[in-house]
Amino acid sequence: MGTPRTSRLALAAIGAFAVFVFYFHSSQHAPFPDGEDHVKLLMAPPPNGSDTGCSDLAVLKAFDIDNAGKIRVGPQVRRVVIDIGLSGSPMLPAGPEEMVIGFEPLPESLLVSEGRLEDHVKQHGGAYVVLQAAVSEKCGYAAFNQNVEAETSSLLAVDPLEEKAHLVHTGHYDFGDKQYKIQKRRLVPVVTLAPLLAALPPQVELELLKIDAQGADLMVVKGAGIGLLRAKRVQMEGAVGRSLYAGGPTRDEVVGVMEAAGFKLTKERRIVEGLEADLEFHNMHKM
Repeated sequence: MGTPRTSRLALAAIGAFAVFVFYFHSSQHAPFPDGEDHVKLLMAPPPNGSDTGCSDLAVLKAFDIDNAGKIRVGPQVRRVVIDIGLSGSPMLPAGPEEMVIGFEPLPESLLVSEGRLEDHVKQHGGAYVVLQAAVSEKCGYAAFNQNVEAETSSLLAVDPLEEKAHLVHTGHYDFGDKQYKIQKRRLVPVVTLAPLLAALPPQVELELLKIDAQGADLMVVKGAGIGLLRAKRVQMEGAVGRSLYAGGPTRDEVVGVMEAAGFKLTKERRIVEGLEADLEFHNMHKM
């Protein structure tokens, strides 16, 4: 078993292309074509801010793909966890048999997550890939709202009326300024999960799909397509009442969509002072 390689994640612009460099750590094998430590993913910038100029399949360039179109994983890997929205606190591989694939559009949060994953893998084994992109229902580019509190950042903007109602409910009259105030809007690449899910090798269990997309959770689910059924469990959030994010789903809307897709709600807890529900669903075909 090899030693995980030390690496860093970089983002650079070259000419008319944005170059996203993804690094992969594994204590088991070299995951990239030609033994490379990294893969450069070239995506043309969108003209005039439109949603054109990228290929959904480009995300697969971060992996070594076999002749059947499946991702090559280490011989010990039996489970995969997909973590949408790392926010500096990624899911960590539960031993050498597990691989974490994480998505995070903000480079600052991604670097923190990458460091924590690297440290964990060095001590406990396992594998991970981190990709700098947002995940939604269609491929393209979008303005991403980077808030003062990075973990509240989202493709969706905060609904001003709901923010005011939240402040009244919690009594935190500085809550909006400290957490949900937009610092900047960044143009980020957006991918869907469908190509990635289709490329997971059949012998590997998708143990958990964790979605923390700050109001955009159902958009991620829609972009997964039929591949959603690969997941044994799905963890996501919904608003109790109207969403704080404009266009975000309620708890009941999330439950309705997931039940229609064949998933059963098995765990629920209230977060954000009771205004959001953290929900876990089990695939009824895998129970």
